[in-house]
Amino acid sequence: FESVQGYDSKEKASGAFDISYTEILFKAADSANYGTIISFDEKLIQSNEPSQDQAIVFIPSATMQKYGQNRDHAKATLSAITAAFPIKPKTIDRKGIKEKAWYFSVSIHGYGKWISVDDFPDVEDALKAYSFFTLLLRYKGNYFVGIHPDDCSRQIYLREILAVSSKRFLTAALAWGRSGVERFICVSHSENSVQTWSYDGGCCYSFNFACRSTGFIHPCVYDTKIQRDKALEQLIRFSAGLKEISEESEFIKRHPDSNEQSRGRYFIEIHFPANAEEDAHKSCDCLDELFVSGCSCKCAAWRSACSFDTREQAVNYYHGILNCLRQIANYYPVYECECGPYGIAFICDDQANDLVAYNPQCYQTPKQACDAAERAKNLIDPEGMHLLEHILLRPKNINECECLIPVCENHGDCEFDFPIKSIDPCLQNKSYHFIPGEDPYSFIATVALPAWSKRFRSPENRMLLEQILFRETPSHILLRVLWLNPSDTCRFETAFHQWSRWRAGKNICGQNDPTCELIGILFHQPLACFDCEECQPCTGTRPVPDPCGRRIQSQPDLYEYVNSINNLYCWPQICTSQLTRVFVPPPLEDEESMEAERKIDRRFYNYRNEADIVVKRSGNINAALATSFLQDPRPSFDSYRGAALAIIANKRSSENTHSLTADDKTELIRAITWYYIDTAVMNETLDERKSDLKEVFTKLKVLKLLPEYKSWKGVSVMKIKPTSPVNEVKKLFR
Repeated sequence: FESVQGYDSKEKASGAFDISYTEILFKAADSANYGTIISFDEKLIQSNEPSQDQAIVFIPSATMQKYGQNRDHAKATLSAITAAFPIKPKTIDRKGIKEKAWYFSVSIHGYGKWISVDDFPDVEDALKAYSFFTLLLRYKGNYFVGIHPDDCSRQIYLREILAVSSKRFLTAALAWGRSGVERFICVSHSENSVQTWSYDGGCCYSFNFACRSTGFIHPCVYDTKIQRDKALEQLIRFSAGLKEISEESEFIKRHPDSNEQSRGRYFIEIHFPANAEEDAHKSCDCLDELFVSGCSCKCAAWRSACSFDTREQAVNYYHGILNCLRQIANYYPVYECECGPYGIAFICDDQANDLVAYNPQCYQTPKQACDAAERAKNLIDPEGMHLLEHILLRPKNINECECLIPVCENHGDCEFDFPIKSIDPCLQNKSYHFIPGEDPYSFIATVALPAWSKRFRSPENRMLLEQILFRETPSHILLRVLWLNPSDTCRFETAFHQWSRWRAGKNICGQNDPTCELIGILFHQPLACFDCEECQPCTGTRPVPDPCGRRIQSQPDLYEYVNSINNLYCWPQICTSQLTRVFVPPPLEDEESMEAERKIDRRFYNYRNEADIVVKRSGNINAALATSFLQDPRPSFDSYRGAALAIIANKRSSENTHSLTADDKTELIRAITWYYIDTAVMNETLDERKSDLKEVFTKLKVLKLLPEYKSWKGVSVMKIKPTSPVNEVKKLFR
């Protein structure tokens, strides 16, 4: 389309376009507007005077020629094209006032359409949301099936996954526990735990969560990405050739006496060969300046973030982390959100600074990744506070008497008489009794608070807030304050939300009365403590466990008051003692489960590392498909077959100029095959597509790409999961 009206300048034409282009698109989507608002007659000379006719735009003759000058054909085609514009207008009722709003809608041929959940005040905001929507479509983990709260229909939704755990958990309880969600929250509260980085040749930006107080540090930063990437290549090549050392190695150095904090302690400093001789005569001027722009003082390639009491400790630490230094997947090209500088981070899964979680999205700009990291931090630390009056939980009819708040069967001898003196003859001087703990509904309320938010993790802040609540509560109301861990918070808020909708007379989908579930969480099930373990600082060491198992009183019992209320009504006790061991408490999960998790993580880590090496070596898009497959926690057979066929075909395109070598294909097929077999065995889904898998294996065998069964190491899988169908897997390779 071209405008009927002309303009004096390019700026005026551009301004008019910005104002009217959406209206033109909406008008053009309606075939009834062709011939009137949208003219078929070309204007050879456009006047800057307002048009006197109804037409706003016309279809140029060159465009009409594409449709054979057939107006009906042009009208049908152009109206269909403009109708595909995703931004749509609507009218909403906001407190009785009709307002115009915008949303986006995208039709998927044969699969209905995507419709934005939110409405937007203007087209620009709707377009921004649509652009972000197209980004989220690329990661299938963003898709989920949810239930619409109004009609209870199942619908497909899209939401942004901001963090995925870097390790696998055998049960939901372990995933919520001390090494799962709780660890993730605690690490996210640690200093510098969020690191933004780029991958896929700088085309994708993302971030991760990891402790950064231990391990090795590359002490240089760079002004540009080109400088950083060049240094990264050099660092990878150099580190791959590192060997074991002795206590006399020049890598082990001693902090100078001028460094008061680490005086006399040892640290590790690894130099590039070109700088080793020059730097041997100095302790590096930037020793106390960890990140030096351009590395002007020619500092080390690597420096240990922590120091050690003896040379032996330093050597042992070096040997323990050496294998990680040789792995290309442990190197991250990072950047600061405020326009640089650019650096290189090292994260080793074997160390205390292990990667806790990563963001799986591919953001198109550094700012998008930085904004997403900020969203993640804000969502990790919400402070939902809930107040529930027990009187609202009382039964309304005889059918609800199965869901009563429990009380003690025997209330003891404690009973208070309240004689009522009145001139009312009907009272007959009756006395009324108050028995403590008998009535769990009247004049009592429960407050639920998050124990894991940053402000409320300290005992002092919790006690302060409790005192404020008690002070503001009327004296005749008994207040029960609960500090919930993440798992209990999730269970409570889910039940509380359902119960609130039910109380308001709204549909709650599949439940008649959620009161029983809410009462069960608050009064029947024991609630766990939350004790945060953040990243360990370099200067501190983990206390050694007391061999006698003695316990010490670390602080006053914060749960004494709430447990006295629980005791009165015979409700479960919470954190019965604040007595803790002098060492960091062990995770709630048992050692066998933890060891199994570590072994699974190690297998998955090796597969991903093999694929990452090929991707960085080849720059091939088909190789990148393998890394995407290896990030899926529950990969399907179809996605495995698709990745394998793409690697086999190795198609070239304008974006994919690098071919995979035979070795590249072998390594990628091996990584994705073992990963799929592992997940199928662990999730007990191997039998579902066994015949199809055999067919793929047969094709791989013909192409000499099928990995040897022995390299799967089925014996190791049996140790992790004794019920693994190892023999069934073996048959697939015959």
